[in-house]
Amino acid sequence: MPFTVFARARPIRTAFLLNEVAGFDAVCDGLVRWGNDFWGGRRSVVALLGKDGTIDPEIWQELVRFDPDRVNLLTPVSEELLVKIDAELSPWHISQSKDREDAGTADVESGVSIEAPGVRIPPTKQVLDAFPNRPLLIFGFTKDCPNQLRRFIHRNLGAYQQWFDLQIGKPRPYGWMEDMLAKASVEHVLISDLQSLCAAMEQISGTPPRPNWRPPRSFTTPCELSGAHLSPHFWPRGAFGHLYRVVVGSTLQDFLLYWRSCLNEGDGAWDAPYRHCLWIPTELVREDAFVAALKNWLYHFTGQASSGSRTVEVTSASLTADDLSPLINACRSGNVRVPTQFTKAEDVEVRWRNERARNGTEVRRIGVLNGDNAQRLVAVERAQAWELQPPKAIQSEAAMGTWAVDVQIEREAREGGIQGQDWWFLPRNSGRGLVASMFRAPSRISRNGLFTIQIERASVWPGSQPPPRLQLQLPDDRDVVRGLLLIQRETWFDYSDARRERLLVKPAVTNMEISDAGRKLRGLIGLFGGFWRARDYWERTFWREMFCQMAMRGTRYDSGIRSKTEQAIQKELQRHGVVAKQKPAEDMAQKIAHRLLNDVAERYRDVPLTFAEMKELRAQAEISFKAKQQADGTKAIQYLAGNTVVHMSGVEPVSEENLKDGLEELVGLGVFRMGMNVCCPRCRLQHWLRTENLQLSSPCPGCGSPMPVIPETAWSYRLNPLIHHCVNQNVLAVWQALQEVSHRLGSFFFAPSSELQFAQPINGKQKKEIDVLCVTDGELLLGEVKTGPLAESDFKEFAAFVVAIRPEQAAIFVESEYFDERAQKWFFNFQRELKSCGVQGQVFCLTNY
Repeated sequence: MPFTVFARARPIRTAFLLNEVAGFDAVCDGLVRWGNDFWGGRRSVVALLGKDGTIDPEIWQELVRFDPDRVNLLTPVSEELLVKIDAELSPWHISQSKDREDAGTADVESGVSIEAPGVRIPPTKQVLDAFPNRPLLIFGFTKDCPNQLRRFIHRNLGAYQQWFDLQIGKPRPYGWMEDMLAKASVEHVLISDLQSLCAAMEQISGTPPRPNWRPPRSFTTPCELSGAHLSPHFWPRGAFGHLYRVVVGSTLQDFLLYWRSCLNEGDGAWDAPYRHCLWIPTELVREDAFVAALKNWLYHFTGQASSGSRTVEVTSASLTADDLSPLINACRSGNVRVPTQFTKAEDVEVRWRNERARNGTEVRRIGVLNGDNAQRLVAVERAQAWELQPPKAIQSEAAMGTWAVDVQIEREAREGGIQGQDWWFLPRNSGRGLVASMFRAPSRISRNGLFTIQIERASVWPGSQPPPRLQLQLPDDRDVVRGLLLIQRETWFDYSDARRERLLVKPAVTNMEISDAGRKLRGLIGLFGGFWRARDYWERTFWREMFCQMAMRGTRYDSGIRSKTEQAIQKELQRHGVVAKQKPAEDMAQKIAHRLLNDVAERYRDVPLTFAEMKELRAQAEISFKAKQQADGTKAIQYLAGNTVVHMSGVEPVSEENLKDGLEELVGLGVFRMGMNVCCPRCRLQHWLRTENLQLSSPCPGCGSPMPVIPETAWSYRLNPLIHHCVNQNVLAVWQALQEVSHRLGSFFFAPSSELQFAQPINGKQKKEIDVLCVTDGELLLGEVKTGPLAESDFKEFAAFVVAIRPEQAAIFVESEYFDERAQKWFFNFQRELKSCGVQGQVFCLTNY
């Protein structure tokens, strides 16, 4: 069946980690240059490591929300931090920069070179067409221009690398850039000293209304080009809607405060950062000429002549309010005034923290791509490749580059279907190896559930650039859980990845084989014609009860036998001194009787039922339901499901029409078999004969005598032997558990109960049968189904295996009648232990509502 694949190109999200060492300005200069030159580069995250080598929790939250595809370590990090980055950020590549001899340089032009892939954005005609009727400002610097002036232009507006031509006494771009600029509409601005910088600022912003006033210029700066061909943002959200921030200071913390401001204050700030935020070195605010030019600048960019004017917010990580009071007073005073206030850097951080708390950590899930915002691809096979449309940033003059593609894959149509959209949604951590094998390229799963793949366009030989291609090898739905448990991610690490040598991935699970119960479950699903079709029956209480009664499941349907068996076992235990106290004897007897009677019930023959008997059972169930409904009034039925208490007040019983329709379908599926009870007149034994074996006079299976079929004999129905066996082997309980978690969303994958083999013994066991293995809500869930009385060891043993595998969720499914206060205490301990390993522990009560 054909299915749809959506692919959307975007810049690679890159995060940089650095520490505060001598020569940090050279690293910052390199970061700014890289950000200006590469597509989307100004939107990258830069995080500072503390003196102890850790990352502040608030900065870490910025990294989590940014969700980087790549992490560039510009400083050595501990193995503990590397593990945290790998587990919680899940990037497709982590690079470790080598120690650089040039790290101590303070020259803007020869700063640290940042090596990170992307799409270079030179000032070509195609790029500049996104900024029509606006000349590109090309800033040049004389040989003796002070570094703080260069950095002011370079970090706020952007400038291209240059060399100084002594013959003409002017700076010139490198050859390839000079040829390109010759074809574009550009305006050269030469900066040599403070006076020329102030003149350039006045040329850009104009002057306030006064005699001989100058209007502001329409222009494009180099830093804006990195945002070309991205979704336009007409105005950023956040504080920049009513504030213009000025960050003053020459320390690394000041630079990061400026850089993070445009990231934390909403989308759109990095499209043209100078319109919302400025970084100013400390030396410049002490110059009266610069303060005057800055005042003109702020007057224009805060819109003081309009009704929507903004206030200037001056802040610093290194300077106090007293240090900045001359600047603030100068802006507030004079004939032309700009509203200006001082805010501590700590208060800005508090504002960001509160904003993150209000928005929460939840993100929009899959289903965000469509034909309007992505390329629509049609797949006719699970293994297929397509030519992708390169982003507009890739052009003939700059035909190579590396970018990211977000991919959203529709699930193939399956039996029964699922309401609403159904997309592939896999766990972020355990799914990395599987996703890399699906696309055969550096890949990851983003926070919103999309697959993110690295796409590259490079020259094969001079003048030849093959089209970018997306390869897909989609595994069968039945193999998804197996792939999550067995495919290791280390194989897909690039050789330059810092994790390849430092993080040795030790597989917890080495093999997975479907267990005997799993094979029966698979046969059960096949008998019903599919998972979702079978769920329509197994989730209805009436059908489950009828199947169990026909299968003679002893512990539930013959309370007298159960009670007598428990009492006999309890007396024998106490008589032989196995247990002395009354309560332990009762618990042990209950557990032994439960196991014993279920094993014995497996040997019973199933009980055939006539349609009249089924109608009577249905009527009794309906009467019981209505009586309970009247007794409880409006009280809802409550039961524990995961982390929530489910309230069900609208449970409807099966109607007689439902019974007839269901019975007809189940006979057609082979779940029920039709036949008659025929009595032999000679040996007086009764035999149940299937319809295809019935004749007017059938031979007795015992003595061989002819048995006449009496017309008045009613048809009756027996269970398929597989159903009979599954009910008594607790496969029904496993099925109930699966349908409990499958309710929660459409994209659901599961594997039948399987036996996992571990690399190292756990509690002395090399193998363990896991009842429930599925992917639900984009997370891997492992579950243990317990029928009958519970023991603390049930929780402890399962927790040990969960800790070794580390799925996203682990659940214990229990019968509601056995989930008492003691079991609740055991579960809380189980949940607490798993939480320390990053696993969410849950309990589901299998109810017979």
